[in-house]
Amino acid sequence: MLKRNMRMTTMVILLFAVAGCSSPKQSEKAQAEKERYLKSARTIATGFQKQLSSILKKHLMAGGPAEAIAVCADTAQELTRAFGENRGASIRRVTTKPRNPADAPDEYEKAILEKFADLKREGKLSSRSEYFEIVEINGEKKARYMKPLTIVPVCLKCHGQNLSPEVSALLKERYPGDKATGYKSGDLRGAISISMDVE
Repeated sequence: MLKRNMRMTTMVILLFAVAGCSSPKQSEKAQAEKERYLKSARTIATGFQKQLSSILKKHLMAGGPAEAIAVCADTAQELTRAFGENRGASIRRVTTKPRNPADAPDEYEKAILEKFADLKREGKLSSRSEYFEIVEINGEKKARYMKPLTIVPVCLKCHGQNLSPEVSALLKERYPGDKATGYKSGDLRGAISISMDVE
C-alpha cells in the first residue's frame, strides 16, 4: 500500500546518530539538503514538545487532570497546527492508540510507529531515537521526520492504569472511543510526525 502511494528516495533510519549514515554515491548537495531538513525538523520537534509539555503541566498544576483534559480536547489540535504552520511544516501527534481520532496515523506513520515499537521490544529505543527520510509523493519531494513519544510519570494521571473516577468520567464524556489508557511509565505512546516541502 505504501509503495503504491509514493516513490521513496534513499531511506535513512536514524536511531542514535546521523553522522556517517550517507552513502558514498550520494552527492554533497543531496547530503547537505538532508542535513538541513533534518536539523530543521529536529528543532521544530524539540520546540513543539517543550511548548506543549509546558502548557499541559501548567494546567495540571492549576486545575488538575480535569483541566489538562479540557486543554487537550479544546486547544491541543489548534496549537499543534499553528506551531507547524508558523515554521513552514505540518505537525501531528500520532499513535496507534488514539484518544482523539484525529491523532490516528496514516499508513506511512503507522509503518514507522511499528519500527519504534520493535525497537522498544528489543530494548533499543532511546531518547535519541528518530526517523528521517526524503520521499517523493505525486512528484513532490517531502522531508518526513518522526520522533517517538514515551510515557513519563505525569502522563499517568490521564493515560495510566489507575485513573481517578473524575478523570474516567471526563474521558468517557469527551472521548467515548478513547484507546489511550492502561499505560505504564516508559511505554511508547506514539510519535511527533513532521512533514516539510523540499524546495
